[in-house]
Amino acid sequence: MVPREHHRVRIRLPARLRWTTPFGQKIELSETMDVSRGGLLASSKESHAVGVPLWVTFPYDASSPEGQPEVVARTVRCDGLPSAPRTFALAIHFEGPAPHPARS
Repeated sequence: MVPREHHRVRIRLPARLRWTTPFGQKIELSETMDVSRGGLLASSKESHAVGVPLWVTFPYDASSPEGQPEVVARTVRCDGLPSAPRTFALAIHFEGPAPHPARS
């Protein structure tokens, strides 16, 4: 087994996933299952193909009046969750700089 490049932390944070489909932009509000400097694992109601580019915002705050930064990412894996029918564990690798919390 190959060791992971970055340590993962099991944490649930709101996330917004955005990607392009043949019919335009699609957005899904999600929740992280674990997070690392290089990517995250999020729950998704949709199956995603491996290698699809997307933009991730997390932690996502729907009540924020200002725009929130997005990170360019790519899907790495998408597995069904036996404990939650029609829900998938979506592994996402960051392609750009990892997001960091806003500083006050």
